[in-house]
Amino acid sequence: MKYFWSRHVWLRRSAYGLVVLLTIMCVALLYIAYVYMPPENREHKSAYLTLLEEKHLDGYIDAGNFRLHYLRQGEGEPVILLPGGGAWMYDMRGIVDALAPHYAVYAIDSPGDGYTTPLTKNPDYNSIYTLDSINQSLLAFMNAQHISRATIIGNSWGGAMASISQRHILSECISMFR
Repeated sequence: MKYFWSRHVWLRRSAYGLVVLLTIMCVALLYIAYVYMPPENREHKSAYLTLLEEKHLDGYIDAGNFRLHYLRQGEGEPVILLPGGGAWMYDMRGIVDALAPHYAVYAIDSPGDGYTTPLTKNPDYNSIYTLDSINQSLLAFMNAQHISRATIIGNSWGGAMASISQRHILSECISMFR
């Protein structure tokens, strides 16, 4: 084999060149995937968001560390919907339409998703995207909407947040009455 590579220098150089090229391409791809952060475009509005704004169904509330984007539809006992991770309230539109004739439905874009944004300009993501911070934001949202008790329903990550939030809110209410 050694004889083959020493006899075909052009093939050896081509193979080394291909290895170097593939390495550079992998490094560039990893840079794009994990380091490069393009500026976020908040100017674009989806057709669904435009429809909500036209019907005056959505709004924003500064709650805790976040400016929460929410939808409110229907009358009755309050139900709060939290979509899964990486999703926004658009994923809950069918559930909102089904529940709205019977309940006051609030669909909230979870912090980090949809149109919910941090209140500070360059936040420390490790400190504001914690379950405690998100729970405080949900409690502040409920206080701002004058919701003393509600059913919280979540999908996927939203389900985990709903479960933890309900325990957190319950403990907050118990400590208020001590």
